[in-house]
Amino acid sequence: MVDGGYGARIYTIAPKLDQADIIYNNIWQQVIVDPSYKAMQKQLDELRGKRQGDAHARRFIEEMPRHRQSDLYLPINNGQVKKIAFSSKRSDGFNPSLCICDEIASWQGDAGLKQYEVMKSGMGARPEALLLSCTTSGYLNDGIYDELMKRSTRFLLGDSKEKKLLPFLYMVDDPEKAFTINELRKSNPNLGISISIDYMLEEIAIAEGSLSKRAEFLCKYANLKQNSSLAWLDAQDVERCCGEPLRFEDYRSSYAVVGIDLSQTTDLTAVSCVIERDGKYNIFAHFFMPSEKVDEATARDGVPYMAYVNRGFLTLSGENFVDYHDCYNWITRLVEQYEIYPLKVGYDRYSAQYLIQDLKGQGFHCDDVYQGDNLWGIIQEVGALIKDGKVRIGDNDLLKTHFLNSAIKMNNDRGRGRLIKINPTSHIDGMASVLDAFTMRSKYHEEIGDQLKNGSVY
Repeated sequence: MVDGGYGARIYTIAPKLDQADIIYNNIWQQVIVDPSYKAMQKQLDELRGKRQGDAHARRFIEEMPRHRQSDLYLPINNGQVKKIAFSSKRSDGFNPSLCICDEIASWQGDAGLKQYEVMKSGMGARPEALLLSCTTSGYLNDGIYDELMKRSTRFLLGDSKEKKLLPFLYMVDDPEKAFTINELRKSNPNLGISISIDYMLEEIAIAEGSLSKRAEFLCKYANLKQNSSLAWLDAQDVERCCGEPLRFEDYRSSYAVVGIDLSQTTDLTAVSCVIERDGKYNIFAHFFMPSEKVDEATARDGVPYMAYVNRGFLTLSGENFVDYHDCYNWITRLVEQYEIYPLKVGYDRYSAQYLIQDLKGQGFHCDDVYQGDNLWGIIQEVGALIKDGKVRIGDNDLLKTHFLNSAIKMNNDRGRGRLIKINPTSHIDGMASVLDAFTMRSKYHEEIGDQLKNGSVY
């Protein structure tokens, strides 16, 4: 009615039809109370009362908004509002100018993702189409809610190329304060208006006395998903980690820790060396990829891997699988060529055992690291160091990309998070290797902490 276009198609969509009907009926109620609609009704009554010409009355009636069985219909511009539920039989054919996706936290996995993409792709011919998604938090994992939360937080942290995404996230900042009114104002902007403070206080009292109610309260009032996936690092903070190239020659006679994240498939392997000096943590990271996989990986990931080969950050190793002897040689060269001494080497427990055995045989002290939520303390520590500007990665843009690809999957029930990819095609091997190295610093701090300072006093 407002845009002035012809053939507008508006859809309210949810997993069940009665859920989609909520917004649909609200739209009709708004039409009924709209001044222009009331004016038309008044004019129609006058036409009937004065018994003016049938043709004029018919033409006027034909232009009135209609509440038909299947939709709301506006004859004057052929506009329609329809409510739909997920349907496996009909997954295309939509051409929405506006689509309102309600309670997307309850959209089931693949079905929800598919339905969302169908509606989105159908908007290609609409120059001013709008896809509006609204929800409180929920319980389902790996659906469109998780996807949009990762995209939204990445956008808000400054690391996104999207130009037509506008996220509004109302959620508490501190789960520990989620049962206080002041913190709940962040996740309930209408507190005291559509929901009373007295009601909220009563809900708090119930939730504090019941584990099941506590989980529901955190989802619906604090907007904290029990297993939420969020982008991790602020793009500006990561940018401050970058600068002039780091050179091993400048760190001769230094002690270090090393982290290894070996590819579990056939793609990317990362090794990181962390050297502390003057309160800064200098990270040298090197990557390895099978030579026969580089073209496939470049096309799939959209990453110019050959450029990183030419810049010295990536080694083509082996043909179809990484030759882990190249990782061994990179680590031993730290000692033999640059007199940089790794006091501990952290590796993920899925690493090739022959590499670890070779390193131990050469005198390196190795320890395995489980990349789960037990690393939450290390993740928080590394995040704080990056935010404080104490981490340096030089001009290693490939490692920078892995920093920005990192997300956290929170388990708010346990108060812990673990490292995950921001999306399925991203790589975070570099960040995983850095966390392995920092785990060694933390775990063996009493034993090697003073040596790792490399004579710094701060």
